[in-house]
Amino acid sequence: MKRLLTALLCICGLASAQIGEPPAQLRQRLTNLEPVATENGFRAGGLRVAFERRGGALYGVSGSVTLNPRGRAAFAQLVGAATGYGAGI
Repeated sequence: MKRLLTALLCICGLASAQIGEPPAQLRQRLTNLEPVATENGFRAGGLRVAFERRGGALYGVSGSVTLNPRGRAAFAQLVGAATGYGAGI
């Protein structure tokens, strides 16, 4: 299951690559999770997220999630925010 979530986070990163926005914008769309900035990303709601930047823009997202209801909900919000599907995920 952890590998599946890792794969989904990688896919999320590819979707973000198409957007090419500053990483702070993704974090702002997740303010309800109360993200705490880390050296290379943020942590929130059972998520640990690392950004891959290219030219200052968000190119990829990787990380891990705690497999409990809170973590799964946070992960769904992350995918929705990164891909532009929002609450549709």
